[in-house]
Amino acid sequence: MVPPQSPTLATYYYEGTNNWVQHYYDPTRHHLSPRVQTDVHVYHPANVSNHAMDASSMQYSQELSMAMMQQQQQQQQQHQHQLHQQHFVHPSYAAVDPSQTMDPSQAAYLASFAGASPGIQLPPRSGGAAAAAAAAAATGLLSPRTTALNQLNHLMSTVTSSNMLPTSTAAAVNHALVLPPFASPEYHEEWRENILQYAHTLYGASPQSPLLLTILHALHESFPRHLPTLLLLACVYYTHQDYQASLTYNQLILKYDPNYVEAMSNIGTTLRSLGRTQEAERWWYKAVELRPGYWDAVENLVGVLCSPDTSRKPDDMTKEKGMTPRFTEALSVCEYVEQHFLQGSQQRPIQLPAQLPVHQLPRLQNLFYAMGNLKYALGDILGAKQEYEKGLDLVFSGLDWATVVRRLAMVCNGTAASVTSVVPGSDHKDGAAAGNNATIPLILLQPEQTMSLMNMAFSSSGGLLPGLTNATASHAHSASHRRKHTHPNNTNTNQASSSNIVQQANQTTSTIMLTLAKLFQDLIHPSSPPLAAAASQLGNNAPTLALLLPLYYLSLALHPSPSTANNLGIILSNLSGSVTSQAIRILPTNSNNNHHAAAAAATISGTMLAMQYYMYGLQLDNKHPHLYTNLGSLLKDMGHLNEAVSMYEKAVEYNPKFDVALANLGNAIKDMGRVQDSVQWYRRAVDVNPNFVDAVCGLINALCGVCDWRARGYAWLPATPLAPKGVAVTPSRDLGYVDSYGQWQLLLDSPTMTQGTGWMARLVSIVDQQLHEGSTWGAGWLVKQKQQVAMTHPHRNTTLHVLNDLVLRMYHALVASNQPCNDANVPRAFIETWEKRLAAMESPKKNQGGWLVRVVERLTRRLQRQWYVATFGPTLVNDEATRQPPIVVTAQHAKTYARPILHHDVSSAPPVPTVLPFHTFTYPLTARQVRLISHRNALRISHATLASSWLPNHVYPPPPPPSPRLKIGYVSSDFNNHPLAHLMQSVFGFHDRTRCEVFCYATTASDQSPYRRKIEKGSEHFLDVSTWSNQQVVDQILRDGIHVLVNLNGYTKGARNEIFAARPCPVQCSFMGFAGTLGGGWCDWIIADPVVCPPSMVSSEKWRQQYHDHANAGPLAQHQNGDLEGDLDPESERDDFVYTEKFIYMPHSYFVNDHKQGFREQDDDTQGNGHGAHTNTPPQQQQQQQLHQQQVPRLLNGHGMNGGATHSPGHATSNSNSNSNSNSNSSTPLGGETKMFANLSVTDGLPHHATSNEDRWRAEEAKRWKMRRELFPDIHEDTVIFANFNQLYKLDPSTFRLWLRILARVPNSILWLLRFPPAGETHLRHFATTWAGPEVANRVIFTDVAPKHVHIHRGRVADIFLDTPECNAHTTAADILWSGTPIVTYPKYEHKMCSRVGASIAYATGFGQQMVVYDEAAYEDKVVHWAQSISYYNDPTTGTRRGIGTLMHLRKQLFLTREDSRLFDTHRWTRNLEQGYIEAWRRWVHGYEFEDWLNLSPTNIHMAENDKQQLAASGCIWIKDDDDDKK
Repeated sequence: MVPPQSPTLATYYYEGTNNWVQHYYDPTRHHLSPRVQTDVHVYHPANVSNHAMDASSMQYSQELSMAMMQQQQQQQQQHQHQLHQQHFVHPSYAAVDPSQTMDPSQAAYLASFAGASPGIQLPPRSGGAAAAAAAAAATGLLSPRTTALNQLNHLMSTVTSSNMLPTSTAAAVNHALVLPPFASPEYHEEWRENILQYAHTLYGASPQSPLLLTILHALHESFPRHLPTLLLLACVYYTHQDYQASLTYNQLILKYDPNYVEAMSNIGTTLRSLGRTQEAERWWYKAVELRPGYWDAVENLVGVLCSPDTSRKPDDMTKEKGMTPRFTEALSVCEYVEQHFLQGSQQRPIQLPAQLPVHQLPRLQNLFYAMGNLKYALGDILGAKQEYEKGLDLVFSGLDWATVVRRLAMVCNGTAASVTSVVPGSDHKDGAAAGNNATIPLILLQPEQTMSLMNMAFSSSGGLLPGLTNATASHAHSASHRRKHTHPNNTNTNQASSSNIVQQANQTTSTIMLTLAKLFQDLIHPSSPPLAAAASQLGNNAPTLALLLPLYYLSLALHPSPSTANNLGIILSNLSGSVTSQAIRILPTNSNNNHHAAAAAATISGTMLAMQYYMYGLQLDNKHPHLYTNLGSLLKDMGHLNEAVSMYEKAVEYNPKFDVALANLGNAIKDMGRVQDSVQWYRRAVDVNPNFVDAVCGLINALCGVCDWRARGYAWLPATPLAPKGVAVTPSRDLGYVDSYGQWQLLLDSPTMTQGTGWMARLVSIVDQQLHEGSTWGAGWLVKQKQQVAMTHPHRNTTLHVLNDLVLRMYHALVASNQPCNDANVPRAFIETWEKRLAAMESPKKNQGGWLVRVVERLTRRLQRQWYVATFGPTLVNDEATRQPPIVVTAQHAKTYARPILHHDVSSAPPVPTVLPFHTFTYPLTARQVRLISHRNALRISHATLASSWLPNHVYPPPPPPSPRLKIGYVSSDFNNHPLAHLMQSVFGFHDRTRCEVFCYATTASDQSPYRRKIEKGSEHFLDVSTWSNQQVVDQILRDGIHVLVNLNGYTKGARNEIFAARPCPVQCSFMGFAGTLGGGWCDWIIADPVVCPPSMVSSEKWRQQYHDHANAGPLAQHQNGDLEGDLDPESERDDFVYTEKFIYMPHSYFVNDHKQGFREQDDDTQGNGHGAHTNTPPQQQQQQQLHQQQVPRLLNGHGMNGGATHSPGHATSNSNSNSNSNSNSSTPLGGETKMFANLSVTDGLPHHATSNEDRWRAEEAKRWKMRRELFPDIHEDTVIFANFNQLYKLDPSTFRLWLRILARVPNSILWLLRFPPAGETHLRHFATTWAGPEVANRVIFTDVAPKHVHIHRGRVADIFLDTPECNAHTTAADILWSGTPIVTYPKYEHKMCSRVGASIAYATGFGQQMVVYDEAAYEDKVVHWAQSISYYNDPTTGTRRGIGTLMHLRKQLFLTREDSRLFDTHRWTRNLEQGYIEAWRRWVHGYEFEDWLNLSPTNIHMAENDKQQLAASGCIWIKDDDDDKK
């Protein structure tokens, strides 16, 4: 078995604070209002004085602002300092005490409202200026006002004569800032506004400039009641952190105008800076109450409500106003503001209110964005969606998003000029309802098309968002308007240029789109029950991929962002070919003249589009780590590992603490075979994020792969060996674990299932958590379905008609009735059974989605059989003369056998655990955990397949009956140089062609190995489908009329399980590829034997036991926890079963091999007594065997399978088909050991005319001794060689300590292990030295991995093969037994097939009782006893050493009987397998496989007595070898 490729982790990136309550509600951001803000349009007649700036003043303001921003800061400061020192040493103004100018009621109002002390003093100033002003006034020459005006004019004259202003604006400056002689009073006001505008510009460029305070104080002295001047003055003092002065001037404003909300808001901001948050809230509340459209106050208030109250000590916190944000209060404020603008209208889509200036459109968008964030935080997911969509309504001139996308599709396919030019109603083709989002087509755009999308989609508005088309006009019109405010002289406006309006609206719209896109993704693939519930409520209005992608397109067009390109690329990379083939695309402009260009554009896959967006994002930011990471993942999935590693390394270079990139880099390097090198990257990922489960699991897997057991710890899993009766099981003598320092810590007390520590305990905890989190997938759909049926069809039986009549169809399928489905035909007992089932599954804690998938797949099988019986009757087989044609699907067929569909409430993919099914082999996981890990992966495969667009709307038609041959299809990615091909290479040609017609579907390209060539030649039909889609493979299987389809992959590398999930065949089996349950409804049978997969662990057998235990309650009376007839609920809490499939139990062993045909030595054909290589072998097979025999000498002399030189396993080669991770040690060529065999003749010591078993055995001993001396020339002749040739990931600390104890008890012994991988040697030597001392450690010997043939033949050198109990030797066990070497194996767990394979193989030799033990103590004692039983003597006849004793006697028996052994009889094994296939087909045709059909009452089942007995005993198929009775 080869593990599947490590997962690639996609990484989305959202800029900003990356949470739902964000944007301007950042608690560290405070809003000051230096200007008066207008929030509505109010038209004033022409005769009303207009105090807005004229065009020349605005031009001057803009030019001045640009000039000042371009100057260097240092030069500005130097000029300001010089001017201040030389010209602006102005007499200080007299201190003003606002409280002295207020009446008592005003002072009390301020003090009571804000909690501030009345009578706050202005900062004290020197009196020189005041004295001068007083002297001037006393003379009567100038009034104080005139004096102040003259001083201000002199000051501004000095400013205009400085070098600070651009020469291009000198005229405007002289006109605007200097008061001409004899100016009218009206011009005084214009002059004041120009100076204030200059001050605002200076404030924006350098808010702490000393010049700014000087100008503002002079302006205030000249116009003491001009409130905008006081407002800016207060803001300047705030920037100087002179909060008391800022409060003073804001309070002075309120003396003159108690309703001046800008001052109120600024007081709140200042108080919050002083830590007086509660007082600040009251000021902001007052401001919002007076003017709901005053944005700064709204945003400040909502901001403080959304932030933890940090102004008070924890002891002062009340229950109502603690540290937690007050989202509900914040939402109430937002709703109050919304009510102000929309006047309570709930009609959608909305438009910009007529009274609101267009420049404030982005701030109204922000309001809806904030409301969406708040509602999401409060759990109102659909409410959040609506608020985000309101924010988009504003910029699309009242078009809802679905309509925008429909029209955008029309623009893209050329049927509309622009989105806003479509005639209403014409965008719903074929009468599609506007509310049915499923009818909206998918649009696929390339990056360059996306960047021009605005101009194309909104050409009628000049490429602007439609809501902004009047921005320029509105801005110009606003110059003739003034804000609605109680103080008529408050003339300062806050208008922005048109370009700023567009920029702000684009930015805000882009942000809303990205947030809505994230929400759409969550609703399409809900990861929590609230999200799933929200998605189910939307029905046809649920978001789709077609609605999602344009959000990204337009967001990217409005605001190009590498993060947006990154996230869009992830979505596109997951699009299947069937989805992209139906999408709308914009063809190249020259496509009419270039059909090739058009065709190329139309066939760009989702993967290639994703790559284009990643590359585009890197153009925007060539150091974006997420883009490099996702590009690497894309390349890795395409098979470009080296390039992927380079991308991951780039990501880590630019962000050394990027956990996803670090984990992906570890995965890629591990998949390259560099397991030890991957550890550092996993460790770094875990160091950065200890809760990153993918990194944790990857690290544990890598550490186990190289036997680095430090901090491994333990999670207690008791052994369950299923010992025969009368065999006592002794508890382990060495219970303990490896601590962080590599020391073995004994467990003094017996551990429990809940105990554990270290990495293993962490892993088990992760598995438990993820299994629990995924247990509620699809929760709630069942209740809603029943309610829907009750509402729409109140007179129907709810149980029968739930889920599109699923239960009713189940009954008619079972009885194979083609009559119309009718409630009256259904027995009451059947209805009651399903009522109980549905009631049991209504709990929100049930995995209702998983149960629905099981029922849908169950009904699919029964519909397929119903179709067969209706068409062909219960015909098992036809002869050639009565051959029947395949079914041609008609419209009536499609209706009668309509495919059951999944409800839209389970439209999201089911979650799967991080631990893969393959990795459960070596982890301490219970039967339930192992079962659920496989089951959840099966659900993911089923869900993806059943949701595929290429599946027809009817179940696939069954094939016609065999005529007369049964058609068997094998699907595998391993028909190459792979352990499975080594074992099965002859099986496909050994099938009896009079009974079976064999089809092999190879899902990987040929590696040109002899194994591939032999399989291709031996198979009757061999198809290379490596480049075919799943749909194409399924269609071919249907055309071939396959009856039994065999999955040779399971959950291993290269699997195409989706083919099986589509259910193209009546009978589907799993064999050899994966040693465990697949857990899916798309696998009916596992081919195994009762030793490796005990019936006690089979769901159907457990159900039968349960059924018989409750026989008194009546048929089908017990239905709890989602159980179905013959099928216990995989999600149940039960821990006493693991297999959801039934079994075809082979006699002897399920484990097939080809040693007898493919791995002989050159001289085996000369052996007599009927035990030659070609016994019962057809001539064609004899020729193939001779080819293999000719290769053996070449391999022994150091040549590879194709005649090439061998390579050291420590170096990577260019051979992409190498199997460095395979279960067999055949794939990595032998290094230095090959030379040891250079002078060895495989016929040395062999009599050329051996005529007796004794001669054969003597010859074998001679060869063994010769090879032993070549391989280990330095060991003593009496040394006992223990060996294990497994990959080192199968070895655990307890087993290694067991081996070390054996070495200690047998001093004249060595332990022979493989560098598999090489990095494991260092760790094992370290632990051996630490735990057993240097003497024992030095007797652990490592060699390189050998080619397959060399490996098999050198296995004879070992005396005893020590199996690994956690995960046994599989192929290696057969290899070693073929060489005659005995094994000691321990089937440790009843529920783990991988731990029982060795026992199955051993028993098949006929000597299993001598080689199988049932506890560690027996294992140790057995090995030591055998080792001590060996003694050697010199044979005077041959001059070689020969052994005697118990072990040598067993070895002799294994060697001499291997020709007749059931284990190595591939012909016999194939005949038995064919019996299983034929019986599985028979049971499907007759319905015997289906317990619900067998137990359905009343039925007219006519069954042979033998069948009744077999089915009563077991639901599995037990194959009997007829020759066994003759032995």
